Amino acid sequence: MRIVGGRSFTKGNKLERLFRDVQCAAFNPPQDDLIIEQLATFLLSNGVKEEINV
Repeated sequence: MRIVGGRSFTKGNKLERLFRDVQCAAFNPPQDDLIIEQLATFLLSNGVKEEINV
C-alpha cells in the first residue's frame, strides 16, 4: 500500500479487497473444523503419512 499509494484504497482495486479481507480475518477467524478438514485434505493429497500430534 505504501508503494501504490492512495489508489490502493479505491473500490475495485484488488489490493484494497485483499487488505480488507486480512483486516477482517482478525475479527472473524475461520472455523476450527473447516481448518482441520482443509489441513487434512492437503496433507493426505501431498503424501504425508507421518502421524501428527495436535
